[in-house]
Amino acid sequence: MNRSKRLYDLLTYINRRDSFTARECSEEFGVSIRTIQRDLEELSTWGVPFYSEQGRHGGYRMLNKNLLPPILFSADEAVSIYFAYQSLFYFRSLPFQIDIESALQKFYSNLPQHSKEKLDRLKDTITFWSPLSHLAEAPYLQEIADAAIEKQIVEWLYDSKGGQNKREVVPIGIYAHGGLWYVPAYLIEKEKISLFRADRVLGITRKGKKMEGLPTLTEWFLQDDTAQSNSMLDIRLSREGVRLCKNHPILQTGLSEEEDGSGFIRRQMDPAEISYTATLLLSLGGNAEVLKPETLRKEMKEHARVLVDLYADVEKQ
Repeated sequence: MNRSKRLYDLLTYINRRDSFTARECSEEFGVSIRTIQRDLEELSTWGVPFYSEQGRHGGYRMLNKNLLPPILFSADEAVSIYFAYQSLFYFRSLPFQIDIESALQKFYSNLPQHSKEKLDRLKDTITFWSPLSHLAEAPYLQEIADAAIEKQIVEWLYDSKGGQNKREVVPIGIYAHGGLWYVPAYLIEKEKISLFRADRVLGITRKGKKMEGLPTLTEWFLQDDTAQSNSMLDIRLSREGVRLCKNHPILQTGLSEEEDGSGFIRRQMDPAEISYTATLLLSLGGNAEVLKPETLRKEMKEHARVLVDLYADVEKQ
């Protein structure tokens, strides 16, 4: 076994253990203790976090076992991973604690020179910029993600349209869209899943209970709401409206396209989501016309009236 492969395998071996000795490693890889000691010194220069323990039962102990062993990427894979990770940089809040700048620097510094040169040329050409991502802070995003993973019932203080109120929910996941984080969550009091904005969660407390049997985030995106809804959503879309809806995780549900590029959204909807749906449709402007339900049509007319009155006042001034 050449040294490069042995170093790779040694890193994988010690990363799975809380503690180890040079003798154990030498027996595992069939080399002398002195050779293993030189290999461990080399790994130490790489920044692998372990320290030696003195005494009769001395050896080595890992400080952090959650390190990835070296992974070989092609040049294109390395560049694509860099940009995928860079896209997180623009979010003001993330569902995990990480220093994006530090991680990107580590990744960049270990790239071969030709990959660095390609990346340097692309950094001024490609970015995943989201103008809203820095505006809305979601300080409880990690707590929400943890609760979703564990199916934990939580009580959160939520800033809704009607004011701040406390609700017991079970988050089923989080997703980002348009620079904002959204949380589908099972609302205990209403026994249904509703959609919330993570930046509007003002406080969160775990109740110490779990709830099983809820859909995953992917299942929620794909599920048919017919059994729990009693309103038919029917929206006529222009060609541009179809294009815009294809890129939206909510509006693409029930989307169908005609031969000329126009289309419709037709599906069941929860009547409680009328106001939220109206807010989403406002971004489509005249590219979407609500045909059903009538309550949503009235909501859209009210939004339109407010806008007309607002800008009519401006014209008068």
